Amino acid sequence: MNRLLYPTLVLALACPSLAAAQGYDRDPAECAQMSTDEVVVVPYTIQEGDSCARIARRQYGDRSRYDLIHAYNPGMGPEPHRHTAGNHLCLPREAPARGSGPAARVTALRPNVRSQPSQQAEWEPTAVRDPIDRGTRVNTLERAFAELTFSDTTIVTLRGDTLVVVYGETSGAVRRTGTEAVLERGALRSRLGDLRANHRLHVRTPASQVELHGGSAVATVDAESTTRVSNHEGGEAMVNDANGRRGVRVRPGMGSAVRQGAAPSPPQPLPPAPTWAADQPRRFVGVPSLTTIRGRWAAVPDARVYRVEIARLADGRDLVAQVEVPASVTSFEIHRLPPGTYYARLATIDQDFFESAPSDPVELEVSVGALRAPGAEPTREATFDFGDASEEVGPVVVAPGTVFTAPEGTTCGRDASSLARETTLSGAGDLALICRAGDEALGGVRVVVAEVTLASAEGDASEVTAVRGRETSVELTIRSGAALPTDLTLRGSDGVEVRGLERDGDRLRATLRVAEDAPEPAQLTLVAGEDAVLGAAPLSLATADQPAAPPDDEEEPERPRRPLWSQSFGTTLLPSTVGIRDLDRDHVGAWISMGYFGEGDGVGERARGSAGARGAFLDRQLQVELAAAGDFVGTHDRTAQRGSGDLYGAVGYRPAIDDDAFGLVAEVGAFFPTQPDDSGLGAVRLVPSVHISWQLDTPVLLRTRQGMVVDLDTSRNAAWVSAYALDYRPLEPLTIGAEIDFTLGEEDGDLLLLPLAGVTASLGAGPVVFGMGVRFGLTEEAHRTYGVWSAHATLELGLWNEL
Repeated sequence: MNRLLYPTLVLALACPSLAAAQGYDRDPAECAQMSTDEVVVVPYTIQEGDSCARIARRQYGDRSRYDLIHAYNPGMGPEPHRHTAGNHLCLPREAPARGSGPAARVTALRPNVRSQPSQQAEWEPTAVRDPIDRGTRVNTLERAFAELTFSDTTIVTLRGDTLVVVYGETSGAVRRTGTEAVLERGALRSRLGDLRANHRLHVRTPASQVELHGGSAVATVDAESTTRVSNHEGGEAMVNDANGRRGVRVRPGMGSAVRQGAAPSPPQPLPPAPTWAADQPRRFVGVPSLTTIRGRWAAVPDARVYRVEIARLADGRDLVAQVEVPASVTSFEIHRLPPGTYYARLATIDQDFFESAPSDPVELEVSVGALRAPGAEPTREATFDFGDASEEVGPVVVAPGTVFTAPEGTTCGRDASSLARETTLSGAGDLALICRAGDEALGGVRVVVAEVTLASAEGDASEVTAVRGRETSVELTIRSGAALPTDLTLRGSDGVEVRGLERDGDRLRATLRVAEDAPEPAQLTLVAGEDAVLGAAPLSLATADQPAAPPDDEEEPERPRRPLWSQSFGTTLLPSTVGIRDLDRDHVGAWISMGYFGEGDGVGERARGSAGARGAFLDRQLQVELAAAGDFVGTHDRTAQRGSGDLYGAVGYRPAIDDDAFGLVAEVGAFFPTQPDDSGLGAVRLVPSVHISWQLDTPVLLRTRQGMVVDLDTSRNAAWVSAYALDYRPLEPLTIGAEIDFTLGEEDGDLLLLPLAGVTASLGAGPVVFGMGVRFGLTEEAHRTYGVWSAHATLELGLWNEL
């Protein structure tokens, strides 16, 4: 059977449905929402025997002001109106002047609909209950529609891709009365309340002027501006050319076309409406998030397309869905309607694009069952989430073991022999359930049961293997087209015990214990809740060829700490030289350092203390340092001896490199002066550098640091600075090494040449690392700057990573 899928929008209604027994009723809370700065709207409680004229006289002292009742309560339907005592209307507290209210209000729509008030350049979105003032252009985009209710109760439905200018009521000054609109393109359907002389709809188009007298009709304007009028019922329609002349009278059941610049065509009969199939279902069952109603009819000769309209009211008002079906198709499907009662009507559009009067409405009822995830507890009532009905409709996909509970008074099943209130959905694929209410066959339910597979995490071709007599850890992957519950368990076949299970998304890590005599074939079964089986994986059993794993209560040996390489010279902050740093330290650490510089030719003894903190974050890729230095003994004759009291900061980046033996960090550091006297540098000194390390063997490490120092002032102080180190770890907590530091450049207007060499050692004990080193100057200039020799000691405390 051919089917046309068409998503529909769940509409918010402008007012409750009009029922013969209850009459029209408004929620009093809606009245306040209709108030404006000029008009205060209040609820009115209907009294026994009230009519529109009596209400107008009681409220305003003027029986003729019943127009206000119609204008502020759209959707009351054709006159005479039925009023029920105790129900409510929304009315202005005081009667505004005639014609001062909006020309119409929006009483139903499906997005996207927009409007453009007169004298306004911008379009704005339109919503239900919005007022439409005179001269406003209303535009329904593709697949949208809008229902406008005018103050005289005329109802006009705008179909998709339609543009209308609304003028509302006209007066005798233009020699005609009633409601007026301009249809620039698209299609509108009118419903007029009665045949009174002042109850008319005037529709102007690019090619014609049309006057409709009561009843209902459809007017369309195509891409060539040709107007077609299909008069369905009520009075005659007067169809004129664009100048209002050369008119023809079109009786109900007839139609006329007007091409631009031509006279209207002679009236011709409209096509017959389709006839519903004799076995057309009247009740349908759906599932949360997706309901489907279906219809079938007999073909009509010479039909071009069929039009289907679904409304909440039998007279076609409160439209919720509409669709056109090719003539080759005599069925429809419309989805995503919430539970409730609807009315479907059919119309035929013939080869000349004239549209038949709609068929008699068929009442359709939609009810919704509940879906319960496998292993979940039953709930008292189902929750419904119909989502955005403007999206493309897809199948409802559920996991195996999902339980469908039919609506009250209904049973469903795979076939007539399995009808029940609850049905467990199993077996991957498209599943169609038939449903009945007593002896009545209902529209069934379609869902897709997803396939759930359980396999080795190493790939489709890999086997899940466990060893007999041993405890084995296996990793598996779950693949499913549906969301699975969080409460999942894994069960083994005979002789296979699942001792532990961890889940991370679609991955499972299970600990298995397999008995020596476990039978084959063996398998692992994925279960939700108590007994909802989702999937299974075969388990290959191997014979142990090595000693069994240690018991669970045997503790693993403590893992050794990561070696911490020496950095004693690098933590003593000197502005004109750099020392080697250990950039493999993770997390955060703090340090204090002391350097003593012995006396030399022309220089006295000196003592400098430093303190700082360094952190490595984001898998050691981001490295940050902040430190400061201060002198206890000595003078500051040279720039290389200064920096006491200044702050030092650095930021480094460590790129990810596959080779674990190779390390690289690019760093930018700087000294920031804080002292007004000669103890500080007096200018920002920039220290960019690159750290490189290469581990030749587990106990041997080569390191270098290459950089420069540049003062950000006019002194022209700049130098190349470098350091080279070889480290060796003879014992786990102890490292020893040798280091050479070198500076070449210009400082204080002279050539600066500082070669230094020394030895280092460090000892780690948990979070504490103690390092020391002795360094010697290799030239007379080095002696005059840092002394013949210097001693350095560093104490660090940090959160270091393990191996």
